[in-house]
Amino acid sequence: MNSSTASTKEIPVIILAGGMGTRLHSVVGDRPKVLAPIIGRPFLLWVLERLARDGFLRFVLAVGYKAVQIKDCLGDGSRWGWQISYAVEPELLGTAGAIRNTLFAVGVSAECGSPVLVVNGDTYLDVSLRPLVAYHCRHASFATLGLRQVDNVSRFGSVKISQSGRVLSFSEKQPSISVGLVSVGAYVLQPRIFNYIPTGCAISLERETFPCILAANEVVMGMVLDGPFIDIGTVEGYRKMEKYALEHSN
Repeated sequence: MNSSTASTKEIPVIILAGGMGTRLHSVVGDRPKVLAPIIGRPFLLWVLERLARDGFLRFVLAVGYKAVQIKDCLGDGSRWGWQISYAVEPELLGTAGAIRNTLFAVGVSAECGSPVLVVNGDTYLDVSLRPLVAYHCRHASFATLGLRQVDNVSRFGSVKISQSGRVLSFSEKQPSISVGLVSVGAYVLQPRIFNYIPTGCAISLERETFPCILAANEVVMGMVLDGPFIDIGTVEGYRKMEKYALEHSN
C-alpha cells in the first residue's frame, strides 16, 4: 500500500498518551491524564471510540507515565474489536521523540510509503479524521495537520497557511489574544519523518521538527476541521469534556 491508496482500516493510529497530567492532579489523582474519568469511563476510551466509528481500528499507544495502568485498562483492545499495542518511552522524549520511538517499536521504517495518523491522547475531537487522511494523500503531502480556528491563540500557538492550504509558518504562544488557526493535535505523517527527529533527546513536533521540515521545503499541508475540540490538559478543559459527554451520551 502507498499513500495514494491508504484506507482507515490499514492506517495505524499513534496515540500520544505519555502525559503525567500535573495540572489535573486534583481531579485524576494518581493516574495518567488519559485515564481521567469522564462520567464513569476513562477519557482515552472516548478518544478511541470516536476514531473507531470512522473505521480506525489499529492503535499504538505511546505511553510512559504509569504505562501499566493504561495497559491494564485497555489491554489488547480485542473486547472492542480493536488492535491495541504499546510503545513505552524509556524517558520523556517530547511529542516528536515519542512518535519516532513508536514507529521504531512497531517496525515502521523511514522507507515505508504508507502514512500514519497521530492523535494527542489528551484531546477529544468529535469529527471524522478520514477527510484529513484523504486530503494528505491527495496532496502527496509529507505531513498534514488538522487545524481549527479559535478566538484566542495565546494558549496554543498558531499556524499560518496559504490559500492552497500549504503551511507557511508556526508561531509560539503569544501573550496577546487574537483570532487564528491552531493545531488540534491530529497529524497525518509520512514515516520519512524519522529523518528529521534525532535520537537521544526530547524533541517537540511543532516547535522543532515541523519548522525543520518546512526549512527543507517539504510539503506540509493544513486542513481546517469543524467540530468540537476539547483539550483536557486543564481542570477547565476537563470540566468542559464532562459537560460535553453528559450532553452527548446515550
